[in-house]
Amino acid sequence: MKHDAVTWLDFRADDLSQARNFIRSLQEEGVIDELGFLALLGRFSDLLHPATTTLMRSARYFYFVAGIYRRIELEGVHTSQVSQLARQRQDELRDVLAAKETVGVIGREAGIDLRQFPSLIYWSGLRKLGIFTSSLSESAYQEQFDDIRRSHRGYQDDDKTAQGPEGAQYWCADLPPARFLNSEGLVKSGETFKLTKAEALDLHKRFTSRFPDSLLSHMLAHRLVGIQWPWDCPKASRELRVWLGHARNMSLLVRGATLQYYSLLIEELDKLGIQSATNIVQPVFEQWWDEARDPLKNWSTSEFVTVPTVSSALRPGNRGDRWFDEYVRQPEVADPEKEVTKRLETFKRLLHADQIRGEYDSNTRTLRLLEPSTAGAEGWPAGMCAQIVPLLQRDHASRADYRLVYGSGALFTGIELEDVAAFAYIVISNVDHKDIELPFVIQFELNLGARDADDRDNAVNARLLEGVDARSLLLDILAGRPGGTSRSSGNRQYGSGQSGEPLLRRATIERILEACTADPSRTQEVEAVLAASGDTANMSTFREFWAVFRSSLEEENASV
Repeated sequence: MKHDAVTWLDFRADDLSQARNFIRSLQEEGVIDELGFLALLGRFSDLLHPATTTLMRSARYFYFVAGIYRRIELEGVHTSQVSQLARQRQDELRDVLAAKETVGVIGREAGIDLRQFPSLIYWSGLRKLGIFTSSLSESAYQEQFDDIRRSHRGYQDDDKTAQGPEGAQYWCADLPPARFLNSEGLVKSGETFKLTKAEALDLHKRFTSRFPDSLLSHMLAHRLVGIQWPWDCPKASRELRVWLGHARNMSLLVRGATLQYYSLLIEELDKLGIQSATNIVQPVFEQWWDEARDPLKNWSTSEFVTVPTVSSALRPGNRGDRWFDEYVRQPEVADPEKEVTKRLETFKRLLHADQIRGEYDSNTRTLRLLEPSTAGAEGWPAGMCAQIVPLLQRDHASRADYRLVYGSGALFTGIELEDVAAFAYIVISNVDHKDIELPFVIQFELNLGARDADDRDNAVNARLLEGVDARSLLLDILAGRPGGTSRSSGNRQYGSGQSGEPLLRRATIERILEACTADPSRTQEVEAVLAASGDTANMSTFREFWAVFRSSLEEENASV
C-alpha cells in the first residue's frame, strides 16, 4: 500500500488534548502578560514609534529584506523554492554583516537554529511604511511567486498576440536600488548597517509623510538624538505633549504594579517554603512612590481610558482603578522628617550622576568646577538646595551654590596649589527643613598636568601629616595599590620610604581614597593608625577630611 500522507486520527477528546499539550510543551516560551498591559504598550508604540518593534536591530534591514525579495522575483523562482531561498539569502546576509558589525546582527548567536528571520521581524513595518505595497503576510506573498514568474514572462491575448508583462506589483516602484547586492544577487562583502544617502532620505520621507504626528517623525524633523525618555523630548507639539504625559504616567503606573506583583510572588514563595522572604522590593517601591505619587495623583485617568485607541486595548471588566485608587489616595506620610530624608537620598543619587570637571589655574589660584551638560539644571527638584566646596579648601565656610556648575561654573578663588584635590564636599538640604542636611563626598575629573601634580604633592607634603610616627605604617597599608589622580615623579616607590619622610611624599590623599575604596577593609587599618598617633596637632586637617570620607564610604556601601 502506498501512503501519500500521515494523518493524526483521534477517537477521544482526552487523546487530542494530551497530544496538543505535548506539542505545546515543545514550543518556545512566549510572552507572558500577567498584568494585562501588553495591548496598551502596542497602542503607545503605534502613537510614538510607529512601524518599529523592540526586536528590530537596524533600519537598513528594511532595505535588505526588500532588496532580497525583489531580486528573487526577477530570478523567476518557483513558489515551492521561495521560502528556502529567502532564508538562504538572509543567512548569507547575516554572515556578511557579522564580519563588520559587532552588535545588532540578527541570528549571530542562533545561527542555523534561527526562527525569527529579519523578513519576519520587519514585515509589518515594511507594509506600514509602504515599502511592501500589499496587505499580504510574508507566507501569503511567497505563495504568489508562480503568478509573478508567469506575469514577468508576458502573455498572449485572444488573437495570440504577445503582450508585455502584467501582474500585481508588490514593492514600491521608487525604492532606492539595492546596491548591496552583486550581479548574482548575493550580498557584497564588507556591507554594514550604514544607510546609503538614498536609503536614508527615502526612510525619512516615509516616516514623516505617513506618521507626521508621531514622536519618531518629530525627532527626525528636528534631528533630535540621545533622548533618554520620550517625555523629555523638547519642542513637541501640544497634541504630542498630551500623549507624552499619558505615556509617562502609564510608565509610572506599570512600574508600581510590577513591583507589587514581585512582592506578592515573593510572599507566595515564602509561604510555600521555596524562598525565604526578603525585603528587596520595599526600598525600591518607596523610591518609586516618591517619584510617582504627585504625577499619578494629578493624572486624569477618566480622560485617558476614553481615548479610542486606549479604550480598544483595555480588557473587559476591572481596568485597575481599584489598585490605582488604593495607592494614589493613601494618606500622606506621617513622619515629615523621614519623608525629607528620603527625598534627600533621591536627590543625592541624582547629583551622583553628574560628570563634574575641575579646571585649576595656578597663575590666578582659581578652581572652577563645571558640569558640561545643562540637563541637571533643567530637572532640578523644587525646594532642594545644594552647596559644594572643594576638599582641602582651608575656608570650609566658602561654599558655592551647586547649580553654578551647570552654567559658567562654581568658581573658588585664593586656592593654593596644595589645596587642590580631585574631591569635593557637598551638602544638600530642603528649604522647608533646613535643619536636616545630607553631606557626602564626590570625586571629579581634575585637569592637573604632570608638573602641577608633582608640585601639588610636594606642597601637600609640607603641610599635612609631617612628623607623624605612624606614616610608615600607613604606607605599608597602601603598599602596592594602583596610582591615583596625581602622578608620581622620579623613582618614587611605595613602601620604600624612610620613617622621617612626610607621609604624602609617596601616598597622596587621592591614593589613600582609592586604596580604601578598592578595599574597604583598609579603612579599619587607617583608623587604627590614626588612633595610635594620638592627638597630633598637624593631623587635625586629615582627621576632618577622613571623618567625612569614612561616613560617605559607609553610606555608599550600605546603598549597594
